[in-house]
Formats: sequence, C-alpha cells, structure tokens
Amino acid sequence: MKRILLLNLLLISSLTLFSQENNLVAAEKIQEITVFRNLAEIKSKVTTNLFSGLNTLIIDNLPKSILKNSIQVSADAGIRIIQISPITDYKRATLQTQAGLRITDTIANYQDQLNTLNIKRYSLEQELEILLANKNLSNKTDLAGEIEDLTAIYKTRIPVIKEEIYRIDKKIKPILNTIIQLEKTLANMSNTNDYCSLKISLMANENASKNLSLHYLVNDAGWNPIYDLRVANITAPILIQQKANVFQNTGIDWEQAKITLSTGNPIDNGILPNLNPLYSDIFTYQKTRSYDMMEKASMPQLAMAPGVIESENQLANSYEINALTTLASSQENKVIEIKSDTLFAFYQYMAVPKLDPHAYLISRIPNWNNLNLLAGNASVYFEDAYVGETFLNTMQIDDTLQVSLGKDPNILVERIKVKEFNAHKLLSGYQTASLNFNIKVLNNKKTAINLTIEDQAPISKNKSIEVKLNSLDGKYDIETGKLTWKLNLNPSEQKVCSFGYELKYPKNKMISGLE
Repeated sequence: MKRILLLNLLLISSLTLFSQENNLVAAEKIQEITVFRNLAEIKSKVTTNLFSGLNTLIIDNLPKSILKNSIQVSADAGIRIIQISPITDYKRATLQTQAGLRITDTIANYQDQLNTLNIKRYSLEQELEILLANKNLSNKTDLAGEIEDLTAIYKTRIPVIKEEIYRIDKKIKPILNTIIQLEKTLANMSNTNDYCSLKISLMANENASKNLSLHYLVNDAGWNPIYDLRVANITAPILIQQKANVFQNTGIDWEQAKITLSTGNPIDNGILPNLNPLYSDIFTYQKTRSYDMMEKASMPQLAMAPGVIESENQLANSYEINALTTLASSQENKVIEIKSDTLFAFYQYMAVPKLDPHAYLISRIPNWNNLNLLAGNASVYFEDAYVGETFLNTMQIDDTLQVSLGKDPNILVERIKVKEFNAHKLLSGYQTASLNFNIKVLNNKKTAINLTIEDQAPISKNKSIEVKLNSLDGKYDIETGKLTWKLNLNPSEQKVCSFGYELKYPKNKMISGLE
C-alpha cells in the first residue's frame, strides 16, 4: 500500500513539473537594420536556454516606438510559438505602484497627442516643401490664368501652412514639458528605463539552447537625402555628392549592425487602386491640391561611395553599407555618403530684376533621369567657396535638371522706371497709361559671361483693355508676355536693356497688372 502511494506521489510530482511554466528573460542582439525614409526595420536574434514544456520568455529593452502590429517572431525547429504579447517593461510593471501605473498611462495619452501633432506637422511641412519646390513652374506656364492662380495659392496657402505649424508647435511644447516632468517623476519611482518588452509563450520539446528571430518596425528613425554640389568654374563639370542624413531616436543604440538605406515604404498601402469614370467639364481651379510624393526609380549612373552597394527593384532603391556600423540613439544625425560623380553640365547666368536685383548662376544637367536622385536640400560650393543652400527638385519630367547655384555678387542688375516717358492720357471714353523701363547690367567678373534677363509686359484678359509694346530691344512672347534678352558681357562691360508699353482702357475704371 505504501509502495503504491509512493508511486502515485512520484507520478503527480512528475506531471506537475512537466506542466510548470518556466519564466525566462533574454535580450535581443540587433543584426540587420533597414532604414526607410521615416521608419526602420530591425532584424535581431535572441538566444536562450529553454526547458522542455511550456516556457514564458520576456524579451526586454525593446524600443518604445515599436509598431506592435509589425512584430514577427520565428524559432528553431522543435519550438512551437503559442502567443506573442507586447507589454510595458516587465521590470517596471513589477516594481511600480498603482500611482506609477497611472503616471505611465498619462504619459501614453500625452504621447498619443504628441504623435498626432507631429504627423500633422510633418504633413504640413511636406506640403510647404512641395509648394516651394514647384514655385518656379509659374514662370514656365503658357497660360496667364495659371500664373495668377499659382501666385494666389502662394500668397494664401503658404501663410496658412506656416500659421498652422506655429500653432502646432505651441501645442507641442507644453505636452513635451509635461511628458518630461512625468518621466522624471516615474524615474524616481523606478530605476528602469521606459522600454517596451515582448512576452512570448512557447513550447519546447527538449531542454536546449535555442534561437529566435525577431523582426519589427520602429518610428523615430529614418533618413533624408542631402547633397553637396561643387563647381570649380563655369567651364568645369559639376560634382554631385549624394549623402544620407540618418536620424535615430529610438532609445536603443544600434551597435555593430549591418545597415541598409531604402527609398521604399514598408507600410505603404499595397492594394491596387480602382479607376473611376473620367468626366470632362469646364475647368474650375481649386485652392487645395494633393501631391504624389512617390519618386520614380531610374538606372544608376553616379559612382557609389566606397563600401556602399546599390540594389534596385520595381518599388525602391536600397543602399547597403558593407561595414558594420554603430548608430547611437541621439538627437544628433549621422551623415553617410552614398555616391558621387562628376557630370557634364551647362551653365548660364539668369536675372529677373523685376523680382530680384541679382544674377543667379543656373546649372543644367542633361539626362539626369539616369541618376536615381531624390528631392532634397543641397549645399553649393562655387570656386572653392561655400555660397549657400539650394533645393534639388527631382519632381519634374524634363530630361534636363535645372539647379540654381546661387547669386553672383559680381554681376550687378538694376531695373529703373524712366519717369520722363511715363504718362497718363485721357481720350474720348478711354484713358492710356504709358510705362518705360531701363535695365542696367554690369559685369564685375574677370571673365566674360552669358546672361539671360527676363521681364514682362501685361497681358489683357479683357477685350476692353488694349496692350501695345512701344519699344523693345529684346524678344517678346505674345502668349506669355515674357520679355527676354540674351547678353554677352566682357569683363567690366556694362549694357542697358530698354522696353516700354502702353495700356488703353475705359476711363473711370481701375485695372490691375499695370506694372
């Protein structure tokens, strides 16, 4: 009887031991990181000793900005994953009081508000960037109505965007201050950092050391393209250096990891859109626009930087950094050179003295579509000196890329209204207004230059208004009203361009677009 009882106790003890849940804690080892424009994909490895039966594994010190829906876990053979649950840091959940948990919830609420505001701010910044990047389109259109419409949107929409960004920034500041104060309070209650943890329930068929692979996406990381444009002189080719300005504020240092930069979007909607009926009607201009921000991929031509390998598919370009790289979580960005090369370019000086009394050096790069460039800010160096910033606008369909290299202070341009030839006259039922201008140009450079000057004459939008050109020593485009002069100026040479026009319109009427 005692022997049977002893056997039963041993059996119960064995079953209890088998069914006991084993609690384990492990840390990830980051191996590969793909940095997208506004996200990063982390691929890491977790090695731990598992017990035969049910195990609960806690992977701690994960970034708090992890996108929970993106978490993927795979394991070695002989392991069955039962459940995956993102949780607040397990140490903090154990150590904190109820008051601490309430503070944690409050921080989460404020963080949601902050994320919402940041998303709105980013959208406004992107809209503003596109408006500014496409501002020059108003000088290329052949329709006067479009010029006025574009000018109207610049005058109305840009101030509205800046005002909205200002209001958002005013809202962000107190939220940030509140979060900082709450986190300080929480830090006094617990010495652990504010990280996310992952709870994984799994079954193992033996006691052994096993590996798990962990994939997930995080916010607070990304990269932006930036450029250096270097020109020795207006007879030399242009050197384009493309770089990546990488930011990562995830709270986790990336140590000795394989890093790849990508132009893709891992959370882009992958659903094929449907075509709706295309209706034709009289055009009515709307004050709001939507812009397609997708960059069209093209064949690479720039020489890759040492240690960088470029790959391309139908959806994105990737730049793999060969050397293992360390990127600390910091407010300071890291600049990585991607590729560079010296390219043939045409150079031309241009001036629009009605809007700006300066001459600008313009570079035109043919066949730029083969360069795989993204729109971004560029630092300009001319004649071995830094001259300022410009914007590399790749959102255009022309086969020649136009880049403004900045103002040249050695070329003086002045637009002067000739007073003695300006007059207003009254005729029967009509009045006339005559205006005349001189544009003076002086080349103070030591070399000869080619300069294109642009101005304009009014275009009548009303049949009761007549426009007549009185004098012009340049080229006139009757469709756009644009006046153009192409000048060759030797060193220290000065030239004067002249033009005038007359408007005839009903008396007792006021008109716009006089000058």
